[in-house]
Amino acid sequence: MKLIDKVLQLEMAYLDTFTSRIETDWGSLFFNEEQPKYYDANHALVHEVPKEPKSVINEVMNFYNERKLIPRFYIYQPEKQKRLIEELDKLSFKSEELTTTLQCWNHEINEFPCNRNVSIEKVTKKNFHEALAVECSIKEFGGKEVREKAFAAEFNHPFFTHYLLRYGGTACSTACIFEHGNQARIGKCRYLS
Repeated sequence: MKLIDKVLQLEMAYLDTFTSRIETDWGSLFFNEEQPKYYDANHALVHEVPKEPKSVINEVMNFYNERKLIPRFYIYQPEKQKRLIEELDKLSFKSEELTTTLQCWNHEINEFPCNRNVSIEKVTKKNFHEALAVECSIKEFGGKEVREKAFAAEFNHPFFTHYLLRYGGTACSTACIFEHGNQARIGKCRYLS
């Protein structure tokens, strides 16, 4: 299996935990009408080069407009999607480029010097609200309301493990690991400033 296929497989498993999916010949339509402001839950993921970019754009816009959701495109391998991107530009879609770092673990564990002021613990029911406070303190697309719902859903899903970092006993950072099969992804690390 090619690396891009493994990446997509993990991404689909991750997205399936909090949104619904409809498959197309060019990718997938993800939607969660209960979380309309949550970008990751409501977008068209384009991973195949469409033969007719305009018809794909129309399909996506109609799909999301019917559900009163904002049409968004997540485009894999943009260097191969020039025609689609040009058509989106003509329609004044805004864009940003996000890079994803992929790492293959070599099964080595590196030891680091211990800092007695730092402790890391798994998020449990006991420290859930401290972790939630850190999560919601970070400005994110959709705001606090979106993150509260998403964090609670992730916490209760068996594929997610959340961690809380304390400095001098104060909760100040969170991180998440999503595991699926023999793959894992580290979620956004959030910290108080």
